[in-house]
Amino acid sequence: MRARQTLPRGLSLLFTVVAAGVSCDSATEPPPLPVSLSVIPSAFTLRAPDSLRPAVIARDSAGRNLEGVTVAWISEDTMIATVSGDGMVTARGAGRTRIVVGTGSLLATADVRVETQYETLSRWCGVATNGTAHCWSLPEGLPFPVPIQERLAHVGSTAWFQGPDLDPTSRACAAGMSGALYCWKLAVSVVTDEGRVLRADALQQMPQSVDFAKVDVGWTHSCALDTEGDAYCWGTEPIGSNRWGQMGIGTTDLDEHPTPEAVLGGLKFRDIVAGNGYTCAVDTEGHAHCWGLAHDGQLGIGIDTLRVLPVRVETAASFVTLSAESSRVCGLTADAQVVCWGRRSPEAGQKPFVLPGDLRYRAVAVHGHNRACAITEEGKLMCWDLLEPPTEHPNTAHLRFQELAQNGYCGIAEDDLAYCWYHDSLPALPVQYQWH
Repeated sequence: MRARQTLPRGLSLLFTVVAAGVSCDSATEPPPLPVSLSVIPSAFTLRAPDSLRPAVIARDSAGRNLEGVTVAWISEDTMIATVSGDGMVTARGAGRTRIVVGTGSLLATADVRVETQYETLSRWCGVATNGTAHCWSLPEGLPFPVPIQERLAHVGSTAWFQGPDLDPTSRACAAGMSGALYCWKLAVSVVTDEGRVLRADALQQMPQSVDFAKVDVGWTHSCALDTEGDAYCWGTEPIGSNRWGQMGIGTTDLDEHPTPEAVLGGLKFRDIVAGNGYTCAVDTEGHAHCWGLAHDGQLGIGIDTLRVLPVRVETAASFVTLSAESSRVCGLTADAQVVCWGRRSPEAGQKPFVLPGDLRYRAVAVHGHNRACAITEEGKLMCWDLLEPPTEHPNTAHLRFQELAQNGYCGIAEDDLAYCWYHDSLPALPVQYQWH
């Protein structure tokens, strides 16, 4: 948890309040002392990197506005918003903080909410338009920024809750614009009245001999693509990062694989997703390939024998992107259709099937064993259980989306803000993830 700043003793005088007030003859009487202090507006919203200078009103015991009162400013969280000596508040990162202004023993506050626009989302993290990464938990949706000192291109994450705490396998990785790869563990930092705030533990830059462009994080392992389309996987989880061959290195083992290792097979890829004990990727010609655990049909080959090298999914579809969660996979095809396979696939012995209906889609994401959502070309959010037809999400008719997170619980709307909905049973409408 980030440390709060507090006003120092002997508050420094940094700013002079200018207000219509009372003039005093200092030669004949001392100036009146303020007995109250207020900030107007007392609550406001900014969208990074916008700024606002709120007004400060100081009044004496008679309720009159005073001129010439000097005040000091401070932000309780400078990663969300900063404040200058003359009271200019500037939005930095998604979240909420308070701006405190004081003179003598008097204090006043203003609540600041910062919205952030996003370029891409993963399961529990997103890359903002300013290149910073934020992560959050659901259903509370309270964000925190990840302290990486470079602009990021892509982020991947996974999180599993055990009551109020996160499973120790919860983690995230991000690819920087420089090609560097960063990884960290997700942990609960603090529990507030509004929910859980996460933090980044053990943040490290991964060893690299290539430039990375895209990354995804699964339950037992992580995988990334470099700028040439080569795939790499790694992991150190006790259950076995390559127990089922999910790293694609030609073997199974229970060893740790702490650094990225090249996936064998000589294929070039343009998308990759790490599922629960398996991996799938789209090659440069649009063919889907999977490897690793196969017991629920998640390899899309109609049999449940694991594979230690990439095997082509049995479909003629040409894919653009894939989404994998638990043991289910769905992909967006080049002709704007959705093709799924995996857990309890109803057709062709767990082989891929086309989502029925005549809708055309621009994105798809799986969450849980049997639930998925997709965005139509018009931006409508459609969700379904495996054996049910797609229906528009009941709480999002007022929104139009352009991208979905990997877990299907969050999306980027046309205003570039991130919205999350978690389960349909939530009574509230989807809200920007940082405010629930």
